[in-house]
Amino acid sequence: MAGSDDRFHILMVCTGNICRSPFAERLLRARLDDRLGSAASRIEVSSSGTWGLVGEPMMAESAETLLRYGGDPANFQARALSPEQIEDADLVLGLTREHRSKVVTMSPRASGRAVTLLEFARLLSGVSRADLPEVGTDPVAQLRAITELAFSRRGYVPLDDPEDDDVPDPYGGKMSGYERAAQLIDAALAVPIALLAG
Repeated sequence: MAGSDDRFHILMVCTGNICRSPFAERLLRARLDDRLGSAASRIEVSSSGTWGLVGEPMMAESAETLLRYGGDPANFQARALSPEQIEDADLVLGLTREHRSKVVTMSPRASGRAVTLLEFARLLSGVSRADLPEVGTDPVAQLRAITELAFSRRGYVPLDDPEDDDVPDPYGGKMSGYERAAQLIDAALAVPIALLAG
């Protein structure tokens, strides 16, 4: 259940759960492990799809791109999004506004902890560790503080174009599309990661 004090669960959501959200899941896992070492084990990262192709591996193009970014695509299996997954998450990050909308439609109580990944990064733009409450080095407490601050800034951080909060779907396209999605995801994840005391 969301809100457990001893761990923090982040759920990434896209459409098929074979391109963007598994890339984001596995890249975040790698970045957390690099930043926090063994303490990263208290942060759970998973992904799912609004039309999840259950049991399918990550798309070869996404897996290849992930390897170049330092993540591990091994043994990934796609899942279909469920209300139980949403309720179990402390933070739900959709890869587009449509994914965020599906999450909230499926589980209205998640509206206060669901945003797009790019919106989450945007809400934290310009934030430094000095802006966060003093919570020590506990990674779960840090992530709770980072998330609370991000959500408190909703409506106060301007956006020129709503589409700027969406990671375009590379499925079926050229490798350049996968690379573009990877760049957006990597840059967005770097924002909260930088706020964690390693």
